Amino acid sequence: MTEQEDEFFEGKRPWSIIKDEVLRSYLSPYMAKVNRLGQSIILVDGFAGPGVFDDGLDGSPLIICKAAEKFAAGKYKAFFINKKKKYHDKLESVLRKGGWLGAATPILGDTTEILPLLPNLLGNQTVFLYLDPFGPTGSPFSLLEPFLKRSKVHSTEIVVMMHMPIAHRLAARNAVESGKGDHPKIQKFHQAMSRIFGGDYWKPIMFSSDLTTEDRESQLISAYCDNLAAYLPYTGFCPVREGENDRVKYFFVFASRHPDAMLLMHDAMLKAYFKRIHEDAYEGTLFENIDWKDSLSKKGLKEAIVENVKIQPGITRKTLWINIVHRYFMKYQKSDFLLVVQQLVDSGELICPTPRKTKRLNESCELFLANE
Repeated sequence: MTEQEDEFFEGKRPWSIIKDEVLRSYLSPYMAKVNRLGQSIILVDGFAGPGVFDDGLDGSPLIICKAAEKFAAGKYKAFFINKKKKYHDKLESVLRKGGWLGAATPILGDTTEILPLLPNLLGNQTVFLYLDPFGPTGSPFSLLEPFLKRSKVHSTEIVVMMHMPIAHRLAARNAVESGKGDHPKIQKFHQAMSRIFGGDYWKPIMFSSDLTTEDRESQLISAYCDNLAAYLPYTGFCPVREGENDRVKYFFVFASRHPDAMLLMHDAMLKAYFKRIHEDAYEGTLFENIDWKDSLSKKGLKEAIVENVKIQPGITRKTLWINIVHRYFMKYQKSDFLLVVQQLVDSGELICPTPRKTKRLNESCELFLANE
């Protein structure tokens, strides 16, 4: 694994570009928002790496520091943990060169041993926890629980990268199907899976013969999000792959207590993923200049809007969008949502009695079905 880790930092892979673009797109508006809460901000990168790739591109520590300095200078503390000394030393040098040492602290040690100490030191701080281990065993559910269980009055955001190839290896579905599920080595693998996901709910999903590999993965991560949502109710996930027809390398999983954070992450993930997939599919062709947004489908959006209004008459447009994102994370873009809602009102299928100066809707507009 050490060799593979070293190769990882030689230069950004396409899937790393998606991950880092999501992080970059999310952190700027996130830092601007939480800075207004008036609490000090704690940013933790549990598997930081050297800070920069060998090709000079920023790694997660620099992405975090640049956003924090721009939107919350003097009001944050960032902690970057590395188990490998050479990464720790390089990161310390990079942070010193950038003038961030002090606000940012590199820590040499094992994240699974260091991170459990942090919740005992926290008060009312805003916390952003980012975990991108080389494999999922580096972020067991127990590592997240102290942060998940923080008081509801405190802002807590958690981002975890879940590595799918290793999850499949640990599930050992082929071995189970061949009758070797009771072998001590396989049982050890399964115990690791249960620690990672915080329960045994992964078993019927990963052992199902009725699902494709990608269906197993998406259902597993969806169930994992449900587990996180018992503590932080607004969750979502984004597949990370090299190209549209390539297997999923990771899932970028997000959990928050605030719907605005979910909306920000939805936008960041939608853009990073579909832009990358569009580039992979059309780069060097006649279609490469087509906007990636034009490839997104509105299929089912009208029905989802009508269903939500039927269930909750008088719902505001803002709350309606939150519901749509929560239910259909990363499926629809807001510009399409706004267009379809306006079309439904203009056609008379929905009515909006909320007083306003023009026919244009706003976020506070209440919506009802016309025939009810």
